[in-house]
Amino acid sequence: MKSALKSIWKLGLIYALLTPVMCYFEVAYVAGGMSMVKPLIVLPTIFFVMTLVSLSVYHYVQENKPKYLTLFHMVNNVARLLITLVLALVYLFLILQECRGLFIINLLIFYLVALFFTSVHFIVCERKQKHSSSN
Repeated sequence: MKSALKSIWKLGLIYALLTPVMCYFEVAYVAGGMSMVKPLIVLPTIFFVMTLVSLSVYHYVQENKPKYLTLFHMVNNVARLLITLVLALVYLFLILQECRGLFIINLLIFYLVALFFTSVHFIVCERKQKHSSSN
């Protein structure tokens, strides 16, 4: 959990910088952009929590059951995709009635940022572990 917390602040910083920038551009340049302010608060929070859980579980599996790392990677990516799709369906059909395209773009941006961040984190951790085990 400690190593997950060491790197999760970077994702928090990325979201803290990305969210106001996205909000500014949507309010300034897109008609109906103000309706996206609430989702721009909710989306990074959801993806931040999903990433924190993902990193915590990854480090637990890496330390205690390393033979399940490949399974974890597959399950993690599929679960993240399914949660994102459910989130999109809930927002698009139950909550938002306007600016659906804008919401999908925001959702895709946060999904890709979280996916890229976790993938890079996993690769770096596995390289460190491989390097330390070879010495």
